[in-house]
Amino acid sequence: MWILPGLVLAYFDGAIYDAIWLLQLPVLGIYWLVGIVLVVWLAVRARRAGGGRAWWDVAIATGAGVALLVVYAPLASAGDAARFERRFNRLEPTYRRIAEDLERNATMDADTTAGSVRFRVDTGPPVRVAFPQPGGIIDNWEGVVYDPSGVVATARGWSMQRGSQEFTAPPEVRGLFGGDLVICRPIRRSFYRCWFT
Repeated sequence: MWILPGLVLAYFDGAIYDAIWLLQLPVLGIYWLVGIVLVVWLAVRARRAGGGRAWWDVAIATGAGVALLVVYAPLASAGDAARFERRFNRLEPTYRRIAEDLERNATMDADTTAGSVRFRVDTGPPVRVAFPQPGGIIDNWEGVVYDPSGVVATARGWSMQRGSQEFTAPPEVRGLFGGDLVICRPIRRSFYRCWFT
């Protein structure tokens, strides 16, 4: 009964972070504290029972906790990827229509909304469009980026060298949309999943 909520917490880790990022650590802390209390309670019970089968319960509970720690990050990553893919598949036609309209007439260069879809435009050339995704804290955000040139795909991260940040994105795209472009992953047909800071 303790493992199932942990698997759910892991799979929806990104969604929980987006919804209640300040409370995520306390929620996870309470969950793991309950697990520790459970193992201690089982150990006390096993000691009183004189060992035997009761110690197997302690071993199983401890092993389950360790297994959950091992699978937590991959399961959180899989949940995030599935959630992102569902959202992108639902909104791709709208993203594509907005990008095509802007390629024909790119006159705006600020935050804009079409229906319920928010976007930012870099008039280029070429015209690039960012569709901010839910979540993000202060100046750290994620977006779907339409870039027909594919140059944003060169953003592979950053490192600290000689006390300053060194980004892999070339200068012409690093400062896109008012932030530093950190990393981009291809989605399909000129669309990329990108993170900014």
